[in-house]
Amino acid sequence: MMLKRKFVALAVSVAMVFTVLSTGAAFAESETPAGEELTGNVQSVEVPSDALESGTEALLQGEIASGGSTLQAPDINRVKNPVMTSDNTATVIVPTQAVLIMYYTGGTPEVKRGDAALTVRDYASQTVSGTKVYIRTYQVSKGSYTAKRSYGNGVMGFQYAPATGATLANNKAYIAGSYNDGQTLFYRVQASANGTIRVSTRGELSDYSMYKVKLFNAAKKPLSRGWETLYRSDNYSTVYGVRKGTYYVGIIPYGSSHSSVYDVAAKFTKRPIDAAGASKKKAKKIKQGQTKRGMVFIGENKGYWYKLKLKKKKTVRIVTGGEFGEGGDRYGTLRYEMIYKAGKVKYLR
Repeated sequence: MMLKRKFVALAVSVAMVFTVLSTGAAFAESETPAGEELTGNVQSVEVPSDALESGTEALLQGEIASGGSTLQAPDINRVKNPVMTSDNTATVIVPTQAVLIMYYTGGTPEVKRGDAALTVRDYASQTVSGTKVYIRTYQVSKGSYTAKRSYGNGVMGFQYAPATGATLANNKAYIAGSYNDGQTLFYRVQASANGTIRVSTRGELSDYSMYKVKLFNAAKKPLSRGWETLYRSDNYSTVYGVRKGTYYVGIIPYGSSHSSVYDVAAKFTKRPIDAAGASKKKAKKIKQGQTKRGMVFIGENKGYWYKLKLKKKKTVRIVTGGEFGEGGDRYGTLRYEMIYKAGKVKYLR
């Protein structure tokens, strides 16, 4: 752009992390990807997850209980292998609200609590060393359940994915269950300094599962109005600019198209931030060829001001870019103004 005045102020308002350069560089802007609407549970799909793949392999190789089995289902995050039995009937104990994962190699299974049969939430299958292993999931509360295969030889195995929320270790996936399709589960994350939290989700039983996410403060108060839907096309990922402190990631499964077992991970990254002005009057100087790094923190509606001085009429290229939320109902945008010292707006984006 061609500027005639000597003093120009640059105001920047951006969703997350940003950089401002006063000359030459490439700039690519993310756009909101269109998600694919799906309905119904997943049928006869290949399991994409390493976690459930380990379960199916263990079913064929592990120690099998026998003789009227009573099985304590293990947390899939703590115990790699499911508990197994070759009996046609087993009592399965689940210690918390969860999604019960059932693996089996033969016979049509049924899971009951008392006399009531549970509804199957997901169906899947995987072939391991030539043997087909089937998977069914059930949304369960704490209690004792009866699993029964109607006929034939085979093996049954059980694990559960908690549907209670959890504290997330930095950049480590946690395997969670969706107990109620409309229920918000909260996952605690810690920011050790100012920086970004990148949240990722992925369905264990379908590559097309979608989930709504929102960031909350330490009191579980929302830091934005809308929920963000994460899609396959944006790698089921979004990012938030945060100050040091404790946060909660709220997750709601998207409609009936989601896998009832899913991964959730949060990666905190400390980010360097350069000083910027809080108003036009307090704008910080930026020189030709200089880069300024900044961040707009979620829940804050502030602009960041810089100024540059021109000795003569010339073309100035302002390049902006950064890391933004990438999908769903709210996503990253970059907005800036070029303002003469006298106050006239020259360029608005």
